[in-house]
Amino acid sequence: MRYNAFRKNLLENEQDEILSINDKVKDLAQKDPKALDYAIDAIKKVRQYAQKIIANAKKSPAPKPEVGEAAEGTAGKLSILSQEIDAAEKEIAEICQLLGEKCEGAIINIKKFLSGLYDKMEDLVASSKQEGAEEERQEFKKWYNGLGAKLLKLGQKAISHVEVTAEELKALSSTERSKVKSSQINANKFAEELGNSLETLFLKVLFTDAGKDFNITIKDVDDFLDEAYKGTVINNQQLVARDSGLIDDFVNERSKKVYDAIAGPVVKLKPPASGGANIGPGELALAMLGNPAAKADKGDIQVGDDMYEVKAGAGSVGGRFNSDKVTTALNGWKAWDRGLEEIAGEGVILRDKNAKGKDRSLYNFNKTGIEKVNAEILKQYSDKDKTIKWLTGTFKKLITNHSELPNMDGYIASMVRDDGTIDEDTFMNLYARILYESYNKADGVTNIIIIDTKTRTYRIIRDSEDLGAKLGQKGGVRTSGGFNWNDNHQKASPQFVIN
Repeated sequence: MRYNAFRKNLLENEQDEILSINDKVKDLAQKDPKALDYAIDAIKKVRQYAQKIIANAKKSPAPKPEVGEAAEGTAGKLSILSQEIDAAEKEIAEICQLLGEKCEGAIINIKKFLSGLYDKMEDLVASSKQEGAEEERQEFKKWYNGLGAKLLKLGQKAISHVEVTAEELKALSSTERSKVKSSQINANKFAEELGNSLETLFLKVLFTDAGKDFNITIKDVDDFLDEAYKGTVINNQQLVARDSGLIDDFVNERSKKVYDAIAGPVVKLKPPASGGANIGPGELALAMLGNPAAKADKGDIQVGDDMYEVKAGAGSVGGRFNSDKVTTALNGWKAWDRGLEEIAGEGVILRDKNAKGKDRSLYNFNKTGIEKVNAEILKQYSDKDKTIKWLTGTFKKLITNHSELPNMDGYIASMVRDDGTIDEDTFMNLYARILYESYNKADGVTNIIIIDTKTRTYRIIRDSEDLGAKLGQKGGVRTSGGFNWNDNHQKASPQFVIN
């Protein structure tokens, strides 16, 4: 290649590198305001240098520096930078057109200047990032230090806890004062541990990859907590006005962003084991986030003038109708077996041993157990009267306020077919009615909200007739499982779930 051709290619390469640097300057300028201001001033200096060379080549006076209107905002400044770079590139091209190969020195100087400009801009961007990161760290530290108090306050709201003042304590007797102090300690312990669980949820949505998808800021969390404390995240009044629905539909728009990020874990959130607060999952979310709601003296939450008992679980796992007047399964086991012996004879085998050597029933209180007792005992040895007598004796052991339930005898009779066998579905549904009516008489429970914490759907039972209408119906509720006769912990109730 001839020397002149080589020099021509070299100049073209230098100009291409200048264009490339200019593109990188534009990109970097968008990342930091300081770098953007610095770039505009630097490109103006490049233009002044180029204009002097052009003026000398044309043997004319150099133009005075242009004074443009000051731009406001990043978008305006970026527009000015782009205009300045475009003008500079045209002036560089004009230099090469006027000077030919003699423009080499000017082009190399401009390239060096622009390279230095880009390096300086990188330093400014890095410095700003460090300053911003430190500012963010300090802002987060300040926010985090105040988060515990906010969450403690929200935990206290969930259980309707109110601090007792020193003056109020002073007015109490020593015995009452001791009880109140103990109650205060337990309530605050519960609220503190609940706050710790909530803190984990919020930190996850702020800092984990999954949480970042929701684009939640510290301010979003603060606003959500303010709404939660006011009880305006979930509109419980509207929720209980409908017999069924999705809890998410009653969340206000202001809180929706954060709620959507934590809805799954917060609705199924289990209360802390400590503190002795009688509150369960589902109920905790409604009491903590909703309004009007308060922890009820009887029942789980109070919305307006009405009390609601909350039974929550996921899928086929639900809550039980655990009235104070319903015993554990073990308490009714002897009556169950004794009745079957009267029907089938004393030699009938009703129990065996599990792997640990513990007694277990061959005919537990669930659909499978009823099908088995039908096939193996009732069909061969019983009639309607015998089966009714057996069930009545068992239920009287399980339901200790049975004398207050005028419908129980009729329900039992309806469970039994004319041949003495039991209709499995009718049996579980009507036993559910007996449990409900016992609950109502013993604890004043009328309204029951059944929540699926996985889907966040709910159904409301308003009274015994309403329960009867919704049991087993699509879109209603159903019993799930039953209980084992050797269970001395759970109440003698199946679980209730959404159907």
